[in-house]
Amino acid sequence: MEEERRMKEGIALEEEMRVKKERWLVEEQIRHVQEEHKMRMKEQKCLSEEICKKADEEVLVFKSERSQILNVDPDAVAQPVAVEEEKGLSRDSSNVPPISAEDETYEIKEKPKLPKRKLKELSRMSVTSLKASNNIVIVPQYWSFKREYSQNKRGIGKLAWKLPGFIKRIGIGKVRQSLRDREDQETTKVKMRKRVRLKLKT
Repeated sequence: MEEERRMKEGIALEEEMRVKKERWLVEEQIRHVQEEHKMRMKEQKCLSEEICKKADEEVLVFKSERSQILNVDPDAVAQPVAVEEEKGLSRDSSNVPPISAEDETYEIKEKPKLPKRKLKELSRMSVTSLKASNNIVIVPQYWSFKREYSQNKRGIGKLAWKLPGFIKRIGIGKVRQSLRDREDQETTKVKMRKRVRLKLKT
């Protein structure tokens, strides 16, 4: 009796250790995939920054070429034409703010602030990148049609609760089943006595 109990306890401990190891491996895989995703995002940011720098350089080259053609200093200040004089309003040229050539060509574009939900959706890895990354267990396609894994649970009844595998292997289910069988074999008189005893206790 004690040996069986020790064996069961040993099996349960081994099973728990195995489950912990599996969980740890899965967490490591997830962490690795997330790190790869972060690295890719950083590379994409660096590429976009390089493209912006190249565009800035092209604009500067364009400005210098334009200034050479027009024989004007590239940082020269352009004076606006006063339209008010036509309407009969006079204005001092000293009050008019100067407009630089950079202000004409550049308009500062501010990035709109997105809500957290949108940012999460944008930063989420696509299915193709997940498939392309290493350390991913490929699942057969027909699994998506199984009830347990389908996203649409509509019309599916709640499945009967089942014991986890490592508890099943210990043999608790068999013990419970043997108790149920014993209760089924009892006569109605014995069952009634038990009920009466329970009522008297409460």
